[in-house]
Amino acid sequence: MINLMGNAIKFTPEKGRVVLKLKSDGKIIHVEVIDNGFGVPVENRQKVFEKFYQHGDIHTRQQGGTGLGLSIAKSIVEVHGGRIWVDDGEGGRGSNFQFVLPLVEIGDGETV
Repeated sequence: MINLMGNAIKFTPEKGRVVLKLKSDGKIIHVEVIDNGFGVPVENRQKVFEKFYQHGDIHTRQQGGTGLGLSIAKSIVEVHGGRIWVDDGEGGRGSNFQFVLPLVEIGDGETV
């Protein structure tokens, strides 16, 4: 979540908007990081989760980075039985990175 929030802040222009949404039905937790920044073109939405991938847009190149953050986030989510993806942000502008993770019951009946 830290990487997703950091990216949203980094790629959203000044006076832009970044929203964090969390919801749960008791079985899964669903996290959304929504911004109205530069967005991810449809054709690159799977590529952004590949190691070392960086979108070639001038705005993203100016921000720097290694191209590892989203790949690491994907690995962490998947090793915990979840899924991560990206859609358009609010109003078709920006990005909406989402992931879901299953909640598990620990020994004393508490769900985490």
